[in-house]
Amino acid sequence: MAETKNKSKKNREVGIGLVLYAVIKIIDRFSELPEIVYRVGLIIAAIFLLYGIYSINREITERQKAEKEKSKE
Repeated sequence: MAETKNKSKKNREVGIGLVLYAVIKIIDRFSELPEIVYRVGLIIAAIFLLYGIYSINREITERQKAEKEKSKE
């Protein structure tokens, strides 16, 4: 149960990043955003995306290490 909750949290972080990016691009297309708002929004979206991907990658690496140690025994 806890593992499922962790996965959904990581997927949520990636999803938030994607949604933020899409919203910023759509708003910018239909109305001119000030440059600073546009850049800050993209930076925040990138942080969510990268952190979510990093978390997922770290979990996969840890799982592979655990499986490798089990196979050695």
